[in-house]
Amino acid sequence: MIRKFALSLLLLFVLFLAGCWNREELNEVAIVTGIGVDKGTPEEGFVLTYQVVAPRTAALTKQSSESGGNGPIILYKGSGKTLFEATRRTAPKLPRRLFFSHSRLFVISEKVANDGIGDLLDFIERNDEFRPTMQLFIARNSDAYNLLKASTPLDKISSNSIVEETRLSQKIWGNNLQVTLGEYLTNPQIPTVIPGLQLSGSDVKVSGLAVMNDQKLADWIEEPEARGLLWIKNKIRSTVVSLGCKPKQNGVGLVITRSDTKVRALMTTNQPSIQIQVTAEASIGEDDCAIDLTDPDEITKLEKKMSNQIKSEIDAVILQEQHKKLDVFGFGGTVMRSDKRYWHEIKDEWKDLFSQVAVKVEVASVIRRSGMRSKSFST
Repeated sequence: MIRKFALSLLLLFVLFLAGCWNREELNEVAIVTGIGVDKGTPEEGFVLTYQVVAPRTAALTKQSSESGGNGPIILYKGSGKTLFEATRRTAPKLPRRLFFSHSRLFVISEKVANDGIGDLLDFIERNDEFRPTMQLFIARNSDAYNLLKASTPLDKISSNSIVEETRLSQKIWGNNLQVTLGEYLTNPQIPTVIPGLQLSGSDVKVSGLAVMNDQKLADWIEEPEARGLLWIKNKIRSTVVSLGCKPKQNGVGLVITRSDTKVRALMTTNQPSIQIQVTAEASIGEDDCAIDLTDPDEITKLEKKMSNQIKSEIDAVILQEQHKKLDVFGFGGTVMRSDKRYWHEIKDEWKDLFSQVAVKVEVASVIRRSGMRSKSFST
């Protein structure tokens, strides 16, 4: 009896699970791959741009898509006093419903970032269709619309190309940082960084890190200071450190194969200080200085130069942001975890304290491999 009842109950559940009650056919939706926000005229307010995949041309080969038509993407724009109004004004221009599940890119123009993105954050968090995994960018010296419009040679959909370029920039060179909407929205009140994008001719390139403070653009971090920030945040996975020799300024190229950064807060007489310890391992990728790599003393000299180079990049970005009183490194959180009672006493004054806090940087470098040759062709 119990077995029959259980079987009947199971069959009943299957009836409720059958079918897709909220299904949407592919020919009924417009797949949005990128979103841009610009500042319009006072009458326009915000200008919202959606990069939508053109179904017919996206599947064509590069040769056939270049022969004519609008290419694999179409841009739709709408303006409004609020972002919600701009969205509703854009929707009637499309014959299909906007579909955001494949959106990868969210670009904010520099003008919008200068005025503040508080309204934008409110709009995003209230809309359950926006993906928190979308990559967030600031458009430098350009409108977000023009960046979304730009063509990329290797990928027909520019949003995909830009996101992958940023990922590789962080992974291989270590001069940029991927930031998602979800990561930024976890605590938008504290200083943080967002990668920048810039037009270079008809191409789009990753350019610097935008420092956001109180939801407004406060500063730009360029190379090599941008890499110094990634050293502090323990985000360096691989990069190249170039060292000089006489008469060449960059004669030795070291490939970082492993790195680890530890940040600690030290309390002495109620005055916090920060200690940064970086451990880096490298291989020699190029030697145009005729260095005898079989000599341990020469390797030791290179390791010391490498440590000094890394330390100089870290010191430079700390000096820049302390001058601006922008704790993009999270030193305040480090102090809080070290001494919560002290943090509650000084957290309202941390902005001024951060600009004066002593930071000690220690770098230990090791060169593990010299490559397939022990002597340079320049010898």
